[in-house]
Amino acid sequence: MNERGYTAEEVAEILRAEGDASISKRTVNYYAFDKNMFEVSLGGKGIFSEGEINKLRGIRMLKECTNYSLEQIKKIINMQTLEDIKQLCLRRATEISYPLTVSEIRRSPYASEPDYEMPHPKLTTSPKAGLEKPRTIKVNNDVTLVVSRKIDNERLSVIIRFIQNLK
Repeated sequence: MNERGYTAEEVAEILRAEGDASISKRTVNYYAFDKNMFEVSLGGKGIFSEGEINKLRGIRMLKECTNYSLEQIKKIINMQTLEDIKQLCLRRATEISYPLTVSEIRRSPYASEPDYEMPHPKLTTSPKAGLEKPRTIKVNNDVTLVVSRKIDNERLSVIIRFIQNLK
């Protein structure tokens, strides 16, 4: 049975319909051919398979939830399934120390279960608090914070709200 192939324009339309307004035919070709993020398995006019579309979904998710370089993202998308990438992004989201609303989580491309609830955001204190690795929090596309675990959630929430209100 032949797998259906998609053109770069069709792939961009699929991803735009899923909420990625910034993707274009040019972006699809950029990741596939200019950056060689993944091998293209089909040939001819409709060269992108469902597997390659999932790799593009993985790129989008990792760019949104991490600060990984394209080289790091390339390794992940070629070694992990889309479901594994979703779980990685969900784990990172639960490390964020300010509460997200359930509606924000449901709108997230990483939340596959509609009833997913964030765990309680309070940090536990431990004698090793000074030795724990810092928290990395992606506030928006322009700002990522690296914060010591000594910063309490209340103070961190104030900082994050301040950054989010900057225009």
